[in-house]
Amino acid sequence: MPGRPRQRGPCRPAVAGMTPADIDVALLYDAYSWLVPRQLEDFGLCGRSDLAETLHHGLGTVNPHGGLLSEGYVHGLNNVAEAVRQLRGEAVRQLRGDGVNQVAGAEVALCTGFGGSYGSAAILTR
Repeated sequence: MPGRPRQRGPCRPAVAGMTPADIDVALLYDAYSWLVPRQLEDFGLCGRSDLAETLHHGLGTVNPHGGLLSEGYVHGLNNVAEAVRQLRGEAVRQLRGDGVNQVAGAEVALCTGFGGSYGSAAILTR
Protein backbone atom coordinates (compact mmCIF):
# COMPACT_ATOMS: atom_id res chain seq x y z
CA MET A 1 0.00 0.00 0.00
CA PRO A 2 1.52 3.40 -0.95
CA GLY A 3 2.35 5.78 1.82
CA ARG A 4 3.20 3.26 4.53
CA PRO A 5 6.25 4.32 6.57
CA ARG A 6 7.91 0.89 6.14
CA GLN A 7 7.87 1.30 2.36
CA ARG A 8 9.57 4.67 2.42
CA GLY A 9 12.76 3.47 4.06
CA PRO A 10 14.36 3.80 7.45
CA CYS A 11 12.06 6.47 8.90
CA ARG A 12 12.29 5.18 12.43
CA PRO A 13 13.27 6.49 15.86
CA ALA A 14 16.63 4.74 15.30
CA VAL A 15 17.46 7.27 12.58
CA ALA A 16 17.34 9.94 15.32
CA GLY A 17 19.47 7.80 17.62
CA MET A 18 16.44 6.76 19.69
CA THR A 19 14.35 3.69 20.37
CA PRO A 20 10.55 3.48 20.28
CA ALA A 21 10.62 3.54 24.09
CA ASP A 22 12.02 7.11 23.89
CA ILE A 23 8.81 8.39 22.27
CA ASP A 24 6.67 10.03 24.96
CA VAL A 25 3.76 11.06 22.76
CA ALA A 26 2.81 10.06 19.21
CA LEU A 27 0.66 12.28 16.99
CA LEU A 28 -0.25 9.88 14.22
CA TYR A 29 -2.07 10.70 11.01
CA ASP A 30 -5.48 9.05 11.40
CA ALA A 31 -7.69 10.17 8.54
CA TYR A 32 -8.38 6.46 7.94
CA SER A 33 -8.85 4.06 10.84
CA TRP A 34 -6.43 1.46 9.48
CA LEU A 35 -3.51 3.90 9.52
CA VAL A 36 -3.06 4.04 13.30
CA PRO A 37 -2.42 0.31 13.81
CA ARG A 38 -0.15 0.24 10.76
CA GLN A 39 1.91 3.15 12.07
CA LEU A 40 2.09 1.72 15.59
CA GLU A 41 3.65 -1.38 14.12
CA ASP A 42 5.78 0.32 11.45
CA PHE A 43 7.38 2.74 13.91
CA GLY A 44 7.97 -0.01 16.46
CA LEU A 45 5.60 1.40 19.07
CA CYS A 46 3.63 -1.86 19.26
CA GLY A 47 4.20 -5.35 17.93
CA ARG A 48 1.67 -6.92 15.58
CA SER A 49 0.78 -9.58 18.17
CA ASP A 50 -0.01 -6.84 20.72
CA LEU A 51 -2.09 -4.57 18.46
CA ALA A 52 -5.54 -5.89 19.41
CA GLU A 53 -4.93 -5.62 23.14
CA THR A 54 -3.22 -2.24 22.83
CA LEU A 55 -6.07 -0.78 20.76
CA HIS A 56 -8.71 -2.30 23.04
CA HIS A 57 -7.22 -0.79 26.22
CA GLY A 58 -6.57 2.59 24.72
CA LEU A 59 -3.51 4.60 23.88
CA GLY A 60 -3.21 7.53 26.25
CA THR A 61 -0.05 8.77 24.61
CA VAL A 62 -1.26 8.45 21.00
CA ASN A 63 -3.30 11.37 19.65
CA PRO A 64 -4.32 12.71 23.07
CA HIS A 65 -5.87 15.67 21.21
CA GLY A 66 -8.36 13.33 19.56
CA GLY A 67 -6.52 13.14 16.26
CA LEU A 68 -7.37 14.64 12.92
CA LEU A 69 -10.89 13.24 12.96
CA SER A 70 -11.61 15.34 16.06
CA GLU A 71 -9.75 18.51 15.12
CA GLY A 72 -10.00 18.88 11.39
CA TYR A 73 -8.14 17.62 8.40
CA VAL A 74 -5.04 19.47 7.27
CA HIS A 75 -2.74 16.54 6.35
CA GLY A 76 -1.02 16.35 9.73
CA LEU A 77 -0.33 20.02 10.46
CA ASN A 78 -2.58 19.72 13.53
CA ASN A 79 -0.29 16.96 14.76
CA VAL A 80 2.75 19.23 14.61
CA ALA A 81 0.92 21.98 16.51
CA GLU A 82 -0.22 19.48 19.15
CA ALA A 83 3.32 18.08 19.46
CA VAL A 84 4.63 21.57 20.17
CA ARG A 85 1.89 22.12 22.80
CA GLN A 86 2.71 18.75 24.38
CA LEU A 87 6.44 19.50 24.54
CA ARG A 88 5.78 22.95 26.01
CA GLY A 89 3.41 21.48 28.60
CA GLU A 90 0.49 23.55 27.24
CA ALA A 91 -1.85 20.88 25.83
CA VAL A 92 -5.51 21.66 26.53
CA ARG A 93 -8.64 20.16 24.99
CA GLN A 94 -9.29 22.46 22.10
CA LEU A 95 -13.02 22.03 21.57
CA ARG A 96 -14.29 22.34 25.12
CA GLY A 97 -11.29 23.88 26.84
CA ASP A 98 -12.45 22.18 30.04
CA GLY A 99 -9.46 20.02 30.78
CA VAL A 100 -5.94 19.11 30.03
CA ASN A 101 -4.87 16.29 27.76
CA GLN A 102 -1.21 16.83 28.52
CA VAL A 103 1.06 13.79 28.51
CA ALA A 104 3.01 14.25 31.74
CA GLY A 105 6.71 14.86 31.21
CA ALA A 106 6.58 14.68 27.41
CA GLU A 107 10.01 15.42 25.98
CA VAL A 108 9.97 13.49 22.68
CA ALA A 109 7.11 13.52 20.17
CA LEU A 110 6.62 11.55 16.96
CA CYS A 111 4.47 13.29 14.33
CA THR A 112 3.23 11.84 11.08
CA GLY A 113 1.32 13.34 8.20
CA PHE A 114 0.20 12.08 4.83
CA GLY A 115 -1.42 13.35 1.68
CA GLY A 116 -2.24 10.93 -1.09
CA SER A 117 0.63 8.48 -1.39
CA TYR A 118 3.20 10.81 0.17
CA GLY A 119 3.94 11.06 3.85
CA SER A 120 6.33 12.32 6.42
CA ALA A 121 7.41 11.65 9.95
CA ALA A 122 9.29 13.89 12.35
CA ILE A 123 10.62 13.51 15.84
CA LEU A 124 10.45 16.68 17.87
CA THR A 125 12.27 17.10 21.18
CA ARG A 126 11.96 19.50 24.04
